[in-house]
Amino acid sequence: MSGRDGALRTARLDIVPGTIGHYEDDLVDPERLGRRLGARVEPGWPPGEHDRGAVEFFMARTRGLGEAAAGWYAWYIVLRGVAGAPDVLAGSIGYSGPPQGDTAEIGYSVVGSFRGRGIASEAILAMTARAFALPGITRVIAQTAADNAPSQGALRRAGFRDVGPGTEPGMRRFERLAGGSAARG
Repeated sequence: MSGRDGALRTARLDIVPGTIGHYEDDLVDPERLGRRLGARVEPGWPPGEHDRGAVEFFMARTRGLGEAAAGWYAWYIVLRGVAGAPDVLAGSIGYSGPPQGDTAEIGYSVVGSFRGRGIASEAILAMTARAFALPGITRVIAQTAADNAPSQGALRRAGFRDVGPGTEPGMRRFERLAGGSAARG
């Protein structure tokens, strides 16, 4: 089993579903995680919200839910190298857990040196398409800080629409409905 089994492939990215092995490596030795993924780990790992507490949560939920957790937590974003450049671990994306009714929620973080390159939008599009391909999911949501214009831009480029306040103060909620239409807000 390779470190990229089950990956979603986009034009530039391999988006790899996290496993217990990935999470253990991420917590203990990010360089080992990089070796497992066949990618260089850049300074700035882990990015943003993909911190120790989040990875511990993903691991605990994955252990607790067993097979039902497969694919519903963290995925690793690997930017494939071009012209002989190495593949690089550029960020993480994932769902907050199995869907609630017809809704899946995504979150993402990109290493600082890779922001502004369309990586988040590309990954959001892939994960949204994956969710909509599953039976019963008709809505994908995401929340971001009200003052995080780059994150909001990534969501808008992926077809999401700002529909109002998030669940916590200072957050905005974005939605996209199946069929490519943005939610009305």
